[in-house]
Amino acid sequence: MSKTGQQLIDLALSHLGDRSSGKIGSKTVLEAGIDTLNSAFLQLAKEYDSPALQHSLSIAVSNSAYEYDLPTLDNDSNAIRIKSFVAQPRILRDGETSDYQLPRVSKWKGAIATITPTSDRASSPRYYSKFANKIQIVPWPDTDYTLTIYVNVWPKVYAAANLTTEHEYGAEWDSTLEYFMAWELFTKLQQLEDANFFRQHYINAKRDTIQAVTKNNDLLLGSSLPHVGSFIDVTEQPSGTGTYRDLETGQVI
Repeated sequence: MSKTGQQLIDLALSHLGDRSSGKIGSKTVLEAGIDTLNSAFLQLAKEYDSPALQHSLSIAVSNSAYEYDLPTLDNDSNAIRIKSFVAQPRILRDGETSDYQLPRVSKWKGAIATITPTSDRASSPRYYSKFANKIQIVPWPDTDYTLTIYVNVWPKVYAAANLTTEHEYGAEWDSTLEYFMAWELFTKLQQLEDANFFRQHYINAKRDTIQAVTKNNDLLLGSSLPHVGSFIDVTEQPSGTGTYRDLETGQVI
């Protein structure tokens, strides 16, 4: 089990001695602790894309529009902010059982390729474009579809009301987060020798944890894990069928 927000704050503050009734800068110790807790999660998210923050989200597509708002809630109705896409979206036509991928195309390339989405040229969607907080699919959809996107999100924000909830990253990140918080708190106190001490601890813990969680990850194509058979090259078609070619023999399978 990963630690709660309050437990991480208590661990970080334990390095500072007894400051329960004091202030750090212009803020109370608890306020400074919450700010530092959120800074730790934000910094880690900038440096590492954790699988714990990956989501698959569905968007209902119809023939009445080609542009849709990106979701702001996850599948459990929790507020999220999308950071990046981790895989190509997939789209499923209503009434069918096989979905297919949508490659990304820029608005500029889309215009050059004369696939500007208009309702009088509706067809099966072939591409998507992401612009600001919206996703656009082209050509204009000819019927109802379900679009599934795969994203990284920014970590949730802690406040006094939700400090008893566990953090999202997992227990293996507890010490890394603790060291970052201690580094930032000592920096705010202008105790630079202590700040540098915990900064180096944070760097080392982050490096070791990233190496541990990515070693022999079977989601990586270059993994050294043993596997059965050969990797295959997949070229999908809009109908949901595909061509599968064995990379060792070159034969279509």
